[in-house]
Amino acid sequence: MMTIVTLNIKQEYLKHASLTTLGATAIQGLRRANPQIGECICVWGLGLLGQLTVQLAKCSGCNVVGVDILQDRLNTALQCGADAVYDATDADVVKDIVFCTGQYGVDATLVTASSKSDMLIQQAIQVTRKKGKVVIIGDIGMNIDRNPLYNKE
Repeated sequence: MMTIVTLNIKQEYLKHASLTTLGATAIQGLRRANPQIGECICVWGLGLLGQLTVQLAKCSGCNVVGVDILQDRLNTALQCGADAVYDATDADVVKDIVFCTGQYGVDATLVTASSKSDMLIQQAIQVTRKKGKVVIIGDIGMNIDRNPLYNKE
């Protein structure tokens, strides 16, 4: 005789539970950056993982700059607490981010984007200050020019 056991789990609980891994991934990325209160954090890629990272960085007391190629994601990041957002397709995006930090650069850049392009890592390095941190959370091309890394230590 076979007994079949069914669990009566509400659908809404399953929806909430499905986000735990994404939340844990965002938290781990932020932990790797080790942000301090008042630091400037750039989140490059504002999909679901990026939006969670923006909110966690704001809860950590950081100023947050968001970057993405889609305007609706930029708007959502602003609604979620980002202090500034930039369109990644803008030719001056790196200059604009460096300018908004007083030519200092951001303290850490967390890349949550997905792209085969190597340009994302290069841009992340360019907007990050000397001795800053770049944390790769997403899936991006990693064929990089090492000179900017060496120069910024």
